[in-house]
Amino acid sequence: MSDATAPAGEAGAEARVDLANIENLRQYWTVGEGAARIRWGTDGDLTRCHDLVMREAEGDLNSDQAWGFCNNLHKRLFGVPNQPD
Repeated sequence: MSDATAPAGEAGAEARVDLANIENLRQYWTVGEGAARIRWGTDGDLTRCHDLVMREAEGDLNSDQAWGFCNNLHKRLFGVPNQPD
């Protein structure tokens, strides 16, 4: 994958988004070492994902963004977003 330009949130400002790196992160958290730490498909997987992603992001994501990221990973793995019991 190649880089793409995406809005950075300010009028007229643009930022470079490394799509290959984003896919590498998805792979890490869904099938790589991160996935092993999350233990997808077991009780508490979404909470573990959130906690680990927040720790690894070191302030680059807020809590809502981490929950969304993890729910998107869950959907990627299982075909549906995580549903509360």
